[in-house]
Amino acid sequence: DSSILLYIIDGMGHGVVPALTTFAVAGVIRHYIAQYSDFEGLMQHLVHTLQGLLDEAEQLSFTFFNIDLKSKELKYSIGGMYPALVIKDEELLNVKGNNIPMMSFTQEVEIDTITFEYLDKLLLYSDGLVEEEVNNELFHPEALIADEMLLSSSFEVFNNRSNEDDITIVYLDNLEDEPS
Repeated sequence: DSSILLYIIDGMGHGVVPALTTFAVAGVIRHYIAQYSDFEGLMQHLVHTLQGLLDEAEQLSFTFFNIDLKSKELKYSIGGMYPALVIKDEELLNVKGNNIPMMSFTQEVEIDTITFEYLDKLLLYSDGLVEEEVNNELFHPEALIADEMLLSSSFEVFNNRSNEDDITIVYLDNLEDEPS
């Protein structure tokens, strides 16, 4: 349908169980992407499936963005993650969570919409970016979305370090000229 779906999921905790949960959920998401063309349907079916997949102690943090360039709408659902950053119409937005993390008892998730004339950049990231000690000095999210060279160098730094938590970054830059 010419929309763009971006997502990051992160099992709460460390070790084998959260890793396996995350891999299982990623498989479910891939399966549903092929089945559901609308974002609301995808999210509804994902929540329903996760009720049977997650045990009572598991939590899944998530960020889902669905960008429709035709209707100029960005729909999102965020739970348990730090705010995503969006530059739209020359304005930096901190897109904060509108849900708690998904759990076995989650019945539904909130989906909100941002309209835009021009979508410039997006930065989605997991908690590992913010909680990494070197980040506090140099690689904070607002700096990364503003400076592509800093973003590139952050990948090298994080890849050469032993990090406590995984660091996931999704960065999109609109390379088309801004509309006049």
